[in-house]
Amino acid sequence: MGVRGLKRPRRYVGFMPSFRTLCAVSAGFCVGTFAVLMAAPTVIYFLFDLEESQGADVMSRRAAVLFLSVGVILWRQRGVEQRETKAGLALGMFVFMAAFVILGLVEFARGAVGPGILLAVAAEFAFGAAFFGHLRATRGTPTSG
Repeated sequence: MGVRGLKRPRRYVGFMPSFRTLCAVSAGFCVGTFAVLMAAPTVIYFLFDLEESQGADVMSRRAAVLFLSVGVILWRQRGVEQRETKAGLALGMFVFMAAFVILGLVEFARGAVGPGILLAVAAEFAFGAAFFGHLRATRGTPTSG
């Protein structure tokens, strides 16, 4: 316990950005991914060593819309104060990124994608770890509202 019975903030090893900063940077990552998937999916095909096809183009544009939506949600909620809302966003983003990490590693192990996927996996792991840190920080704290 800290001063006057208040809980001390949890200590973190390494760098953990503020929730606001993490949401803003993640929103930028999502909107950037949207732009590439929508306007230049061949960049992804090249990076991940995938064959270009009409079906891949369709799925790329559909995935782009999902990334845009997540980016807008993160940007809009970056300044949220309510711990329950922060915890929900952090959990959702942790699951989103962890699923991409697992999927990327599985597809790489299967030989379905090239080593460029590891660049995406590294970024997704970093974002997932940061959101997990914020999820842990909201555990056991009282909610407002």
